[in-house]
Amino acid sequence: MGILSQAAFPESPAQKLRGHAREVDAIACVENLENHSKRTLGAVAREMNRGRLTEAAVRLREYRDEVQACQATLETNNADITNHQRGYKRLEISLRRALRRLNSLLVLTNDEEAPLLVVKDQLNELHRGLIQDLFPD
Repeated sequence: MGILSQAAFPESPAQKLRGHAREVDAIACVENLENHSKRTLGAVAREMNRGRLTEAAVRLREYRDEVQACQATLETNNADITNHQRGYKRLEISLRRALRRLNSLLVLTNDEEAPLLVVKDQLNELHRGLIQDLFPD
């Protein structure tokens, strides 16, 4: 296949899951999310620098949805976390890195950043849930 037959824009992890969720390897989903998160957070940073906070919030919500899709795939394909920790751990590490980057972007909080903070809180909640699943009391 030639260059013209390739997609102009790479698919997001959530898009790749559509239509064939059972066939997708959960680890591959997490690996794809790791790569996609760097691009997404870079785009969020650019949007914030341009003062386009609404667009940044939309991108961040899409990222949150992709994290949730990967987590759902892990839960569907590897329900027993004690026997399949690799994917969960990689997702937790990826999410921790993304939150660290996001925290550095949202140093100064103001009312305009409220939509971003809501999504950041949701990502924090997902992260806490993964930690609890990996390390139960």
